[in-house]
Amino acid sequence: HTLAARQAEANAATSGQDAWYSSGGEEDVEAGVSVVSITQRSLGSSVSMLCSLAFVAQMVAVVTAQVVKSGEILEALTGVPYLAGCLGSSALVGLFSFCAGTRLVEQANTAL
Repeated sequence: HTLAARQAEANAATSGQDAWYSSGGEEDVEAGVSVVSITQRSLGSSVSMLCSLAFVAQMVAVVTAQVVKSGEILEALTGVPYLAGCLGSSALVGLFSFCAGTRLVEQANTAL
């Protein structure tokens, strides 16, 4: 089978099994279709774990790049030291994410 065919089979299997999974079946997992559920069903748990690790690595790289760029921008605009710009911008985004309401964070994320 090709990867596309396996994904199609996993999608079909997932949509038919959602009620069973969410009803407290033997493998009680969260209902719905996700990258994890599709890769587990079509490629197996080992490959699914590898895909998850690759996704985490990608997100770490993206966040790191954003922190570095924000430090550079703050240093250029305000003259604050680079390290302070990196730490300050990270702290502000973290505070906003954890202290603001869920809806406000979602709206800000959508706007960005």
